Amino acid sequence: IAILGFFLRAFYQALSGRRPPKLRVRVRGAILDHPALDFLTITVENFSSFPAFIERFLLGLRGGQCLFEGKDGLTGQFQSKREVPPGDSLTFNILAEGLRGHMAEKGLEVSDFTRAYVEDAVGRRYYASRKETRAAIRGAIVERKQ
Repeated sequence: IAILGFFLRAFYQALSGRRPPKLRVRVRGAILDHPALDFLTITVENFSSFPAFIERFLLGLRGGQCLFEGKDGLTGQFQSKREVPPGDSLTFNILAEGLRGHMAEKGLEVSDFTRAYVEDAVGRRYYASRKETRAAIRGAIVERKQ
């Protein structure tokens, strides 16, 4: 029955043109030169021929929890549903200072993070790789000499 359901759903999606968007999530550590700021960027890229609607940018933690930063560290915009047109991308920034504060407050280590991910408007999740996520966090939280 499960196999039949899978094929019927795939058949319906093919006929109706309704299928999940093709999205890729990237995460990187970055440095802003003036003023000197370290931050983490989570970018979602839309490879679909139709728009995607992104609700949230999150950092996954062990045990199924996540770290949610409500406001973009560089633009000051709060997280809200946003459209990502076909062939375009959307980036959310988390200041390293804030990330270090969350980690110290909760007693977190880089190894406690699983993957950065985004959720679309209907709750589907799209993930960055675990290796890329941890390397970016490690790079972003390093204290730099002034």
